[in-house]
Amino acid sequence: MMKDLSYTSVSVVVDLWEACRNSNSNFDEEFGVVAFQKLFEIHACENPKTIAKFLKHAKSFVGVVDSIMQMMGPDTDFMQGILHSLGTRCYKLGAQGDSLLLTYIGDAMMGAMEQTLKRDFSLEEQEAFDEVCYVIVEEIRAGVILSSR
Repeated sequence: MMKDLSYTSVSVVVDLWEACRNSNSNFDEEFGVVAFQKLFEIHACENPKTIAKFLKHAKSFVGVVDSIMQMMGPDTDFMQGILHSLGTRCYKLGAQGDSLLLTYIGDAMMGAMEQTLKRDFSLEEQEAFDEVCYVIVEEIRAGVILSSR
């Protein structure tokens, strides 16, 4: 069963996401690239093939995150199923349950959102983002692990 998220945390994160979306007319084109660049800075990936593979999917990554943000709400069973399906998709693309990239995607997204908004998150925003992102990543990871069995 998916961990319940506080209404306040979900609201803060969805508001941040909407602020990012509304801050840039090229958001769909640019945000995923920035997020993946942050991910590879954090994870120190220097493999050009890996980087190119991820950057190819940057725009669809934004679409996936956007869909997740729109699903945020009280129906956690529905959301859990969708996130597990996303984990299955990640597994088919080569992700493993212990993938460090899954571990660091939240930090990369926060960095990309701060860059997009041109400001640092407040402590409240950071705590809300950490809570929401942790649950999302753990459910995607669970989907990866279930698919690997």
